[in-house]
Amino acid sequence: MPEASPYQWTDLEHYGLREADAAARVWLVADGHRHGGHRAVAALLTHQPRAILRFAGHLMLLPPFSWLAAAGYALVARYRYALPGGTPACRVGQQ
Repeated sequence: MPEASPYQWTDLEHYGLREADAAARVWLVADGHRHGGHRAVAALLTHQPRAILRFAGHLMLLPPFSWLAAAGYALVARYRYALPGGTPACRVGQQ
């Protein structure tokens, strides 16, 4: 399982990221590759033990499924503060 940390507590330069990048989307940095947004979710899924999750991860990287995954990610990111467990702090970048 990858280690998760809030970007505010992470040395972003070490990973080749800017604060604006980190604030805009989730990132998975592994094996020398950076994956952001829906691609990070897909990369995480491709390393799961269950075949159906690995399949879903690979599918999320192929058009037209990648377009749907990107739109779905954007929707969840935009309204993450309203999801279960969301807080006002999750509303970063929105007026």
